[in-house]
Amino acid sequence: MNFFKFHLGDYYKKTSHLSMLEDGAYRRLMDAIYLREGPLPADIDDVCRLVRAFSKEEKKAVLSILREFFTLTDAGYTNARCEEELASIKGKSAKASQSAKARWSNANAHADAMRTHSDGNASHKPLAISQESNTAREPVTNRHRMIAVELLDRGKANLSSWERKFLEDVCGRSTLTPKMQATLDSISGKIGLTADALMAQWRKRLETARKVGQWDAKWGPHPKRLGCLVPDELIQPGDGDGWTDWKAAS
Repeated sequence: MNFFKFHLGDYYKKTSHLSMLEDGAYRRLMDAIYLREGPLPADIDDVCRLVRAFSKEEKKAVLSILREFFTLTDAGYTNARCEEELASIKGKSAKASQSAKARWSNANAHADAMRTHSDGNASHKPLAISQESNTAREPVTNRHRMIAVELLDRGKANLSSWERKFLEDVCGRSTLTPKMQATLDSISGKIGLTADALMAQWRKRLETARKVGQWDAKWGPHPKRLGCLVPDELIQPGDGDGWTDWKAAS
């Protein structure tokens, strides 16, 4: 889900006591629920990785917010306000779907009546109009998300607000249209980032991790963890097994 209502007044009434770090943690946790359209993981470490809380202070803020505003259920951590908004949106979506089906049913009935009326006229075959080329979608893979995240990181000063929003949207989507893929390629060209260069970078990271059995947190979650950004085609069996977080030699 890429859109939800945000009630500023209600939010600030409930969160005016939070620090800036806690406020940021709360917003990221809510965003994660909306993007997943469901609960957060039940494991605290998984939640922290999902919202990119890596430092001790960030993890502490996440834990504080979970305790105050979220409820741990069998499905994971839930938030009453988020669940209410998701239920409302899903209800509206179902209603819109039913309305659309009714309109198409009426339109088809009208078309059938028109064809019956014109049966006695000269042969006329309706044109077959296919929109597949415009609407065909492909699944969003870790490769897409990796590129989007790298573009957001490297292009901070050069991206427009619309481009940043688009890249954030890609990270949370499950499919892409050809037009969206073209937009992603266009932004990559603007920043001077190529998929081949990124793939080579990830290969090097994986080779290093396999040798030392450690993973640098700045690369995001490793292959056995939720939210991993490593391209699927580069992951080998056993990657992530027993890996520990990398620590610089003191």
